[in-house]
Amino acid sequence: MPVRGLLFYTPLDYLRRFMWSFLRPFWRFSPRCCWFWRIFMLKIFGSEVSWSSKIYPSARVDQPWNLALSRFTSIGPFVHLYCLSKVSIGSYTRVSFRSTVCSATHDYNDASFPLLRQPVSIGSNVWIASEAFIGPGVTVGNGSVIGARAVCFSDIPDNVVAIGNPSMIIKSVSST
Repeated sequence: MPVRGLLFYTPLDYLRRFMWSFLRPFWRFSPRCCWFWRIFMLKIFGSEVSWSSKIYPSARVDQPWNLALSRFTSIGPFVHLYCLSKVSIGSYTRVSFRSTVCSATHDYNDASFPLLRQPVSIGSNVWIASEAFIGPGVTVGNGSVIGARAVCFSDIPDNVVAIGNPSMIIKSVSST
């Protein structure tokens, strides 16, 4: 069930958002090989991130306290993780160049346009190809492939390839 509300942020949220934006240049301008530094920054802001994960300095993470990355996960260059709600990414998953994982939207049927937070879950051994978009409330199953520039607004089952806008399943993949 999505969380609704006009007054979405608490004073603590505003403080954390301010501190994260203040420290963002230390993330952005860190050398590419400083994986541990970026993971450390995420951890001090409350992320559940494995030390074996790799996150590029050009990746953008909004509200890292809502992020969970499992072992050997890779977040590629210019990826945007919009974590207004919980975003969970499983082990051995790759999120490729310029992809977006978005866990919030607005209720356009309501004149006040309230924010809707919906968690996103991406399984293990998943490949999110370049410039794909994973929308709010979506679950991507284990072993699946989301093709380049695919747009996912509905759940993707395990071990399939999904492409297109809107995404559609084109075949099954063998699990290894």
